[in-house]
Amino acid sequence: MKDKLVVWGTNKDEKKVLLGIELKEADNKFAIYEFDAEACTEEFVSKITKDWVEGKDVDFPEHKTIIRELSNTEQILPEGYICQQPDVLKRANTEWHFIVLSNKLFRTYRSEIEMIHDKISIAEKYGNNLWDDLKGFWDKVQHQINEKNLLRDHISALKGETNQLFDNLKELRKKADEEFNVSSKEVFNQFNTTLDGIAEKIEKGMSLQPLFDQLRKVQGEIKVATLGRKDRNDIWDKLDATFKAIKEKRFGKDAGNGQGQNEELGRNEKRLEGLLEAIDKMEKSIHRDRQDLEYLVNKGQNADGQLEALLRQAKINMVQERVDSKQLKLDDMLKTKEQVLRKIEGLKAREEKRKEQAKVDEVKKEIEAKIADDIKVAAESRHDLDAKLEKAASEIKATKKPKVAATAPVLDPIASSVTEETTASPDAENTEKVAVSEEE
Repeated sequence: MKDKLVVWGTNKDEKKVLLGIELKEADNKFAIYEFDAEACTEEFVSKITKDWVEGKDVDFPEHKTIIRELSNTEQILPEGYICQQPDVLKRANTEWHFIVLSNKLFRTYRSEIEMIHDKISIAEKYGNNLWDDLKGFWDKVQHQINEKNLLRDHISALKGETNQLFDNLKELRKKADEEFNVSSKEVFNQFNTTLDGIAEKIEKGMSLQPLFDQLRKVQGEIKVATLGRKDRNDIWDKLDATFKAIKEKRFGKDAGNGQGQNEELGRNEKRLEGLLEAIDKMEKSIHRDRQDLEYLVNKGQNADGQLEALLRQAKINMVQERVDSKQLKLDDMLKTKEQVLRKIEGLKAREEKRKEQAKVDEVKKEIEAKIADDIKVAAESRHDLDAKLEKAASEIKATKKPKVAATAPVLDPIASSVTEETTASPDAENTEKVAVSEEE
């Protein structure tokens, strides 16, 4: 769109004149330069219709200047003036009115980006709020570009300044990331050393409950620690492995009834963390849009013309629609947050119940182990008692043998007598049988 045009016409005296019309956008006015046709040379007409319209300086001959207010309801030319191209004037009036509105919009954005520039210039370190402010600003500009409410020069200027500020923020973020990574690695190493110490104690067979309580404490510290994504994921993996080592040591390798619940709880807690960040960003975005809406409403009360009022109302409707859409998304996020919170509470309750049951099971195992030890000790005691009894019996038996040997001389004569009688009996019987035979 050009802010200058040249037309032929007649003035109120019906004299032919050449009219050069120039928009004075800053003042919301335009100037009409009136040249008598008789005084216009062919060279001047060529220069004013080509060079002057394109923005080049041209020396004007004697002329008359008329200054008029830019209005959407009034014609450009004063009363009594007639233009040979009325459609050109009508189109110029509409376009110039839009140019004025667009320039006002551009100046508003220019003022806003200068404020952002000042914030970034004095910032000593990167902040997400600076990035969000700049991104929010460019989103608004991009929307106006899509709506074709900004002129090409405006777009180029705003885009160049915004890109430069984004580059400045990237440099700040790069520096902050380097410092953050160093700090994150130090925190990671501290947690890593602590977990290594706990793992070593587990392997040595030290009491597990204090180690488990220590792990829970470390887990809470990790949640609030400032760590990079990779360091956080790595230390979480090591923490999970250490928890698993305790469970395997306590219940055996097949243990892990609560592992799935712990993983699900962790996933839901991470989901809640991401959801809270998204809710915070959405609330800030809605707040900015409502500030813009309030600004537009206040400005709309001071509209200079119908087109500006219509343009302002269209922007108000557009921002209001964006606020309504974001509010619906925010409401949905809040509902999801409540659902996730309830699920987390349920998982925690089940986990506590499982832990209590695990403690009961552990006590049972300890009792069973103690009973088994008692039985083993009792069996060993009985074995020792039997051995002692056998030894005592052997000793008693050994002490009785000398007494039997001492009575042997008394018993020997008796045994000899019995033997002699037994030996003599068969001979006597035979003698009797012989005597009977002789008598016969």
